[in-house]
Amino acid sequence: LRRSPVASHNMLRAALSPQQANEVIGVLGASQDKPLEVWPSPRRELPEIVVIPDFLGCHLSHTGTALSRIWLDPQRIFSPDVARRLTLDSDGVQEVDGMSPMTVGPLLRFKYGHAIRHWRRTGFAVHPFAYDWRKSVRHSAVRLHHHLEALRLDRPHVNFVLVAHGLGGLVAAAYAARFATWRECVSSAIFLGVP
Repeated sequence: LRRSPVASHNMLRAALSPQQANEVIGVLGASQDKPLEVWPSPRRELPEIVVIPDFLGCHLSHTGTALSRIWLDPQRIFSPDVARRLTLDSDGVQEVDGMSPMTVGPLLRFKYGHAIRHWRRTGFAVHPFAYDWRKSVRHSAVRLHHHLEALRLDRPHVNFVLVAHGLGGLVAAAYAARFATWRECVSSAIFLGVP
């Protein structure tokens, strides 16, 4: 965006809906000098929200490289190399051709940031669950189980609300089908656009 703003804006507008393009441009073009927003302390009487994103909903990076973000990097999104670098081996777990493993990064801000900021402003504790959406739903369900158990270590009686979008809803459903402990910690689930 900084090197060629007009070309970048046109590319994003061609690939995304107008609203999504404007949100991406706004997030990526935001000033680094902008003061950080401070959230109020979470209200203990409220359940804690766990956000489970859709397919393509979190960043993926290769470890050990200077410019390691593969998904979503607006400068690389249309590179023919992106598809190859996102491909898994036939086992569905390992990287193809011995490439370094991907690291799961944060949820996409332009997709989930507005809702997360709103919930935090109103006193909810929010825990984004980032997962490697290239791997199986079962694999991600196991990771979700470990994520929730880790959150419960210091607060075993905490109640969660799962907010699951798209593929994230399948991950949440697979988690509930496999781990009966969901009854101890999940008070409700909200599914948005789940297949």
